[in-house]
Amino acid sequence: MADENFVFRGHFPVSFRDGKARLPKKWLQAFPEGKAYALITSIGEDGAEYLDIYPQRNPDAKVELPVRNHVLHIDQEARRSLGIAYIDGSLTAVGMIDHAEFWDTGRLKAYMKSAPFPYELWERFHPETS
Repeated sequence: MADENFVFRGHFPVSFRDGKARLPKKWLQAFPEGKAYALITSIGEDGAEYLDIYPQRNPDAKVELPVRNHVLHIDQEARRSLGIAYIDGSLTAVGMIDHAEFWDTGRLKAYMKSAPFPYELWERFHPETS
């Protein structure tokens, strides 16, 4: 991953082909090793459409992000999901107040220890940094 942070704010376009969703290559490069598993849309219990992201390192740790009119919507709940997905060892991502930001692992660890976040989850998955 590049040294600089890759930041996206608000909404992000999603393209669909053969029943799978695709995100721009630069966005996917924010994932560990620059790759993600299948990106598949689904309909939630609330009737809304979601984008299911299965990360490279742990495909069981799916992250669901809402999609509206083929636009990925990064809302507060989704950003929290991104952060928890990282703690699960799946994504290098952390939720911010008005955007989500992808950092390298070292900088993210330093941020997580100083930010308002469910720190008990961080300790559960990364006891070596406690």
